[in-house]
Amino acid sequence: MTENEIASIVVDVAYRIHKQLGPGLLESVYEAIMAYEIRKRGLHVSQHKRCQSFMKRFVWKLVSGQIS
Repeated sequence: MTENEIASIVVDVAYRIHKQLGPGLLESVYEAIMAYEIRKRGLHVSQHKRCQSFMKRFVWKLVSGQIS
């Protein structure tokens, strides 16, 4: 599957969720529904993966929100 095909699936799922539920729910609700719908379409979803971003002298731990 190409990147464009994956992107198309993700955008379609996001659009359908927004159209059906609208705004105002917690981010965690949208995240759970989106992961479920993407999995239903046969893609692998990883949630809350740890990643780091380096900026000047700080290391931002994006998942936990900590700065070291």
